[in-house]
Amino acid sequence: MAGPIHDLMAQWPDLRGQIDPSFGANANNEHRHKIRESIARNLNLPIAEISDLSRPPETASWSISISHCPNLGGWVAIPRPATVGLDIEEKDRLRPEVIRRVSSENELKEAPHPAYLWCAKESHFKAVHANKNLTIGAIQISEWRPQSHGFHFSGESRSSRSNGFLTEYNGFIIAVTVSN
Repeated sequence: MAGPIHDLMAQWPDLRGQIDPSFGANANNEHRHKIRESIARNLNLPIAEISDLSRPPETASWSISISHCPNLGGWVAIPRPATVGLDIEEKDRLRPEVIRRVSSENELKEAPHPAYLWCAKESHFKAVHANKNLTIGAIQISEWRPQSHGFHFSGESRSSRSNGFLTEYNGFIIAVTVSN
């Protein structure tokens, strides 16, 4: 799946990742293992370092984020000290009433589509996950800027700022956020 991952990686030269239907939750019961095997192979990591499925994969040298929905999944990684967040959603499954509940009126007016706002918030949340008390509603997404194949956006929560890129592909929304 070169299209969406290529568009995302073009935004950050150090970003690595893979998005694939075989990583989707419906693909098979082994999708979580397959994602971690791909991470280990592509980042030259020992699989044992990231194989614990009870927690997100973490290493001293890479910030890694995983996302999957029923029919698509993936991972992204960026060298530390930067941190990264990935969100993949089926656009039709996102509920407007939930998005409204966690978004300000201004955010809803500025966003190109309400579903984009949800994915941007989720990817920012994952990028700054060290702040465990953060809620999706406390994240502010702004500065939407169209670019070829998607949109740039900015995220902010408490003392954390991020920059993100979002693209749509075959009914899926894919958002990546990087925080430095």
